[in-house]
Amino acid sequence: MTDDRLYNEIISRLEKPIDYNLFERFAVDFLCHKGYDAALNPGGGDDGMDIEISDGEGEPYPVTVTTSPEVSGNMAESLTQYRDKGRPRCKCIVVTSVALKARRRKYLYKKASELGFTLVQVYAQNEIASYLERNTQWRKTLLGLSGNPTALSIRPRQSTHSQTAISLGVKKQQNGYTTHRGIGFLLANPVLARLHCCIS
Repeated sequence: MTDDRLYNEIISRLEKPIDYNLFERFAVDFLCHKGYDAALNPGGGDDGMDIEISDGEGEPYPVTVTTSPEVSGNMAESLTQYRDKGRPRCKCIVVTSVALKARRRKYLYKKASELGFTLVQVYAQNEIASYLERNTQWRKTLLGLSGNPTALSIRPRQSTHSQTAISLGVKKQQNGYTTHRGIGFLLANPVLARLHCCIS
């Protein structure tokens, strides 16, 4: 079971500059994991579509991806470009590595509505961090955090009197070993070893 240290380290890395192209690729995988039919739109920055989502209701609709603190400004610019290109869809999604409190999220929905769009969903830093906490490959690729979170994890508590199974075909007790039905157990506590032998 991991504790908050791993999550907090992910947040710390997300606060630092991130390669945009890499984050864009990550966003596609993240959205697909969320159930969207998402794909990169090569050169899509010119028409306001970093990523496009197909929903079977016509042309794909746009996703604004940003690692900049100016989330609302980037979204507005992208949606304006999209509309200026004569594209027809009126809904969108935002994916950002930036932390957004409720007030900023609410403003994004309001701004999108003013531009004639329905903002379907906003995925920000906390959603991204939760996904990275479970995805070792992207955690390593995007943030440079080890794919093995052992150092940032709480090890399950073990019994003080540990047992180690060994293969023995006879039943005997010697130097803390007892065997029963062909399986031997090393008991760290000799008293427990004797007790186990008596019970057996």
